[in-house]
Amino acid sequence: AQRMNLPGDLWNDRGSDIERLVFFSDAVFAVALTLLVIDLKVPIGATASTLPGKLEALGPQVLALLISFVVIASYWRGHHRIFHVIERYDRWLVLLNFAFLLSIVLQPFTTSLTSEYGNQPLVMGLYAALLGVSGLLLTAIWVYAVWAKLVNAEVVTPKLARFYAARSLAPTVLFLASAGLALVIEPLWVPWLWILLLPIQRVIRWFFARNETATPPKPAPATR
Repeated sequence: AQRMNLPGDLWNDRGSDIERLVFFSDAVFAVALTLLVIDLKVPIGATASTLPGKLEALGPQVLALLISFVVIASYWRGHHRIFHVIERYDRWLVLLNFAFLLSIVLQPFTTSLTSEYGNQPLVMGLYAALLGVSGLLLTAIWVYAVWAKLVNAEVVTPKLARFYAARSLAPTVLFLASAGLALVIEPLWVPWLWILLLPIQRVIRWFFARNETATPPKPAPATR
């Protein structure tokens, strides 16, 4: 069914045609993911003896590309998840979404920077900090949407709202913490810390969903 605008929506930059915002966001994600591979150049003038070495030299670039691809893809999943239940928008939600997308389109730049200077504490700290800012903005989008009652109230329970917030905040805390650690430990060790996100997300999901998947009691037998 087509969503209808409420009285006053057109005067206050509000509406229910949320699909345009989602489609635009998807396009930005697609461009950002595509730009990651721009700096990955095919070795020129390589011979049979020099090609292995030239391909090996591409290792840091390939690793940075894969990490950024996985992280951006996970943020797309989070964005898709929350906008699945966001039914309306206002000017502040649009502004937060644009700020989030700005952090996403900057990822190819920090990825290229990391592939060249990943052993520098400042560069790795900047890379991790931008990833953390993306998570923070995604969390802000969700918290604001719930607070402003822009979500589907029949689906989004208080428990689900807290679960989505915790799920978005977890990578934020981890990335921002690793940005600080990049200044005191070997920078190349920082990405390995991000593997902790997998068990952390599992624990968060288990904590919030442990009572949601319980087997319902069997109905009592009918009596005559």
